[in-house]
Amino acid sequence: MTSPDISKNLKATLSSEGVKNVREAMLATGIELIKREKDLCVYSSRLSVSLLQDYRISASFFLDPCGDHLMRSVRSMYPTEQEFAKFPPNVEITRTGYKDIKSVAHWGAYGIEIPHATDGVSSIRYSDAIAPSPEAAEMGISGFSIERGARGEMAVSIEFADGQSVEKTLSRQEFSDILSDNHNAFCLETIQSLVHDMAPEPNVSESPAP
Repeated sequence: MTSPDISKNLKATLSSEGVKNVREAMLATGIELIKREKDLCVYSSRLSVSLLQDYRISASFFLDPCGDHLMRSVRSMYPTEQEFAKFPPNVEITRTGYKDIKSVAHWGAYGIEIPHATDGVSSIRYSDAIAPSPEAAEMGISGFSIERGARGEMAVSIEFADGQSVEKTLSRQEFSDILSDNHNAFCLETIQSLVHDMAPEPNVSESPAP
């Protein structure tokens, strides 16, 4: 799989990869999914809207209680256990606002999209113990966590595949600067930037030269 191209009909591309419906399509492309009873709720973004259009799914509109951002809700469309087994939710997001909103995403070969990450997000966590992401493996990481502090700063912790763990605190502005211009989304490029900046120095042998 490669990054989704929303300029084309994604349904055909995803179907060739074994994706059977819009729920699996949302999971496969790394979109953040929120459950409201049995309904599926997603933030309105170019990717989520494109998928709903390609699968000809109608959705109602509402504003989220965290940052007044436009969301779409599809009745009785939250993924089933079987669909989650196919695309395991290895990323967990906690949002705060009027009430806690917990959501999940599958970070697989198509990347990850968590919109409005500077507005209402209190934590983002990934663990390959749930399901390894091929992109994470390529970057040499096995997990990460991002926690918002009392003043809006973001405490970032990355666990690398060799067992080393590195921590760093970013200001709200520093965190915002590495988000996607598209809806201030936490995405693959954000993770790549964090890994590049936080990667530990390679071990240098202290053996004397021959």
